[in-house]
Formats: sequence, C-alpha cells, structure tokens
Amino acid sequence: MNRATNIVFIADRVNDYKTATIQSTNLEFLSDGYFNALYNSLNEISNNVTYYQSPENFLKRIAQHKDAVVLSVWSGEKSRNRKALVPSICEAYNIPYVGADSYLHLISADKHLTKTVCSRFGINSARDVLISSSADFWLLNSLKYPIIIKPNMEGGSIGIFQENVVENIVDARKLCELLLENYSPIIAEEYLPGQEVSICIAGINKKIDVFQVMRQRIGNKTYFTHEIFGAEIKKINNASRVIEVANEILPYDEKIKILNLYNSLGKAEVMRIDGRINENEFRLIELTPDCSLNITGSVSLAFQNSGYTYTEMLELLITNSIKSWEDQNANRL
Repeated sequence: MNRATNIVFIADRVNDYKTATIQSTNLEFLSDGYFNALYNSLNEISNNVTYYQSPENFLKRIAQHKDAVVLSVWSGEKSRNRKALVPSICEAYNIPYVGADSYLHLISADKHLTKTVCSRFGINSARDVLISSSADFWLLNSLKYPIIIKPNMEGGSIGIFQENVVENIVDARKLCELLLENYSPIIAEEYLPGQEVSICIAGINKKIDVFQVMRQRIGNKTYFTHEIFGAEIKKINNASRVIEVANEILPYDEKIKILNLYNSLGKAEVMRIDGRINENEFRLIELTPDCSLNITGSVSLAFQNSGYTYTEMLELLITNSIKSWEDQNANRL
C-alpha cells in the first residue's frame, strides 16, 4: 500500500464515560484519545483521509469514494443491525473495507447464537438462558448461581456492570426487569471462574499474522471468582486494569480449535475472542470482530507484542482488506 491510497474513516465520538450507567448505549463511541491516535495514524498512512461521523454522511458522498478503502469503528445505538450497516453499504457499492462482513457481525452480535456456532468447533461456554419478557423468568431457576445477566445483542460493555453478577433468583428477577427496559432479549449465564483472556487474531486466507493471548489483571489478581470486566473497569476506571501477554496459559489443543474457528468464519481479518481459562480449558464469553483498535487496547498490544507499531498495525489491516477485496472480485470473473 502507498500513501496515495484513499481512506474513508467512520467513527462516532463521546467526550468521556464518567456518567455511564447500565442504561448507557454510547459506550462504544470513541473517546478523544482513541479518536486522535487512530486518525493521526491513518494520516501517516495516507495523504487522503476523509472522516465521517456516520454511515449516513458517508452514503451521501459515496460517489466520491469509489477508489477508497473504508475503516469504520462506528457504533451507532439501539439497533441490533447497526454493525452490519457499513459492510453492507461497502459491498453494495463494491468498495473495500476493513474487518468482518455483515454476516459475521450479525452472528457475533448475538451472544447466544455465537455459542452455538463455536460449539461446532469444540469450544465450550457457560450454560445460559434467553429472557425476552417476565414470562421467561422461570428459566432462571435452571441455572447454577452466581450468574451474569446482560444484553444478548450488545458489545463494548453496554449494559454490563459489576451489578450484573447476581447470587440468587430474587436479585436475578430484579436485574432482568431493569435490563428489559432497554434491551431485549437478555441472556443469563452461569458465572465462569478463571483467568480472563482476550485471544487476538489477525490474518486472511488462513495466513495468521497475529495470534496472542492477552490476560486481564487487576493488581496481582489474574484468577477471578466473582468479578466481571464491565464498564466500570473498561470505560470508567481503566487505570486499575493491566493487559499482559500470557500465551503460555492457552493449551495447544484449545489454540487449534480457535484457529479452526477463525479460519472458517470468512471475511474477518482481525478478531478478539474473549473467554476464561480454568483447569486447562478455554471457555468462550463472546466473539468480537468489531474489536477496539484503541492504542491501549488488547488488540493493539497484541500487535505490538508481534512486532508491529500502532501505525503498522493499521497499515496491515488496510492492506489485508484490499487483498480480500481483490480476491473477491477475482472470483467474480
């Protein structure tokens, strides 16, 4: 890739997360630090970077960008389809874009469906039930407590705080009532004790450029029996968290399962797979193809440990996205 490559950058922004609550739906918006690092690095890669704050604004001027590549970290709010919008627009206009296609975004957005897909590759997860209304509350009796209750189709810690861990059926019903005011369906799943990890993968055509196991640590603690990494830690008080490389804790057979899954997913290019490791078993929490590219996040640190600078990470992702687009168009001939 050369500096003549045109880049369209789409992102929504927020000043900070200091007033975030369990009802906040903007936790995937970009803070100033995240936005500035990403935007400045893109300008190191290309002389022609155009920023839009929404897919709508991009679509209005899309005729100007037929020769561009699109990098979107746009989140949107209150729509289960929102992560699929930019990939769908790009595919409709045959414009290359970074990251997962619409299909993968929609599968990954549904936590319950994600577990079904991953189970085909021998990747286990916690037992769960889906709650769409108070008529489903009886299902909560089938789970072993403590449990975690959270939105089934949200990401970026939206609707997930420490209070989402509950110890009994009474508190579970109360939390379900609160969450159902803003999110439906919600998912209730048994708590997974263990070490919290984000497995960060990048690559195309079964060539893996990055595979790193990034472990979460708070103080000296890496094994968790009650805590969750929700908005308090990830968004509001992230200074208390350390992300460290821990490749040695993932058993080899679990790594093979994860690689087989990743290579089967089609257009992804970069992904974070979150889970817990306990007694030499990885158990899935969620797939995140719309993973944060924040310079201080797990994915960026994984690239750094693989020998890439932040700008080189973005350049590789853009280069791979163009290769994916070229391969797709070659197959159309």
